[in-house]
Amino acid sequence: MSSESPRDWISAEEARTRLGVRSQTLYAYVSRGRVQTRADSGDPRRHLYRAADIAALSDRKTRSRKLSDIAAGAMAWGEPVLASAITTVANGRLYYRGRDALALAETETLESVARLLRGGHGAALKRTNRPAALAGPDMRARAFAALAARAGLDPPALGRQSLALAVEAATLLDVLTDAVTGQVSGGAIHNRLALAWGLGPGGSGADLIRRSLVLLADHELNPSAFAARVAASTGASLSACALAGLATLSGPRHGGAPEAIRFLAADAESWETAPPYWHGWPRIGPCRGSATPSILRGTLELPLFWTGFRSQNPWPGWRRP
Repeated sequence: MSSESPRDWISAEEARTRLGVRSQTLYAYVSRGRVQTRADSGDPRRHLYRAADIAALSDRKTRSRKLSDIAAGAMAWGEPVLASAITTVANGRLYYRGRDALALAETETLESVARLLRGGHGAALKRTNRPAALAGPDMRARAFAALAARAGLDPPALGRQSLALAVEAATLLDVLTDAVTGQVSGGAIHNRLALAWGLGPGGSGADLIRRSLVLLADHELNPSAFAARVAASTGASLSACALAGLATLSGPRHGGAPEAIRFLAADAESWETAPPYWHGWPRIGPCRGSATPSILRGTLELPLFWTGFRSQNPWPGWRRP
């Protein structure tokens, strides 16, 4: 029988009051394991928060006033927490501007969700006269070269019209896809990736890529997303911001981590499908992971090949269902 009393758990309103934060910050603490939460037995639609965790965070804030002044508006006492109108985690669900990400993954594409995240609506706007994809030994080298070439020429984002930035952002997605696939082409990004990776456009493999791209469209505040947002805060060009994110992503403690998995796979004598470890979805998280087992049917998760920059088919052991 539990020895906890009702006073050990408090409501979201009281937790926010004690910490002096908004809902987004409280959700960020929960998603990063800083605050435990549980369903309210009296109302399963509400959640309660462990009072001891809230007290520990409040005490840390009190002891870090000078640091908090320096980091005001950017970092919250060692935790990268930024107020955002883009993505919200509520009651174990992920929402992009108020729309359920799992529901979006059923029908939407990366391009349409990117427009939603930018706050845009209606038809896609982008330039079609893109330069040829730069040569490179693999998709990582081509992606770096493509973004660096644009970053050296594109104007700063600060002060520009929102429509011009929307067109540039949509075009930048195509430029990066051209680099990944090694050729300039049209059509939906998930179909272009599927074709380049030998899965064929329009099939189950392309649909799997589409769903995964939607579920991973916003990376909240992981290191690469945070680096891109820091660059954006200076007014840098969109391509420079993307390059900052890509440079951070390349580190072995972030997007470069799949290289170690690749070495492990090379040592295995016979794997016809992905090993059980990958079925646990350690990097997608609970808000997206509930959709992935039925979607991916035991294949490798998208970050393994998207951030691993493989130049060949990223699923050598994948079999069509």
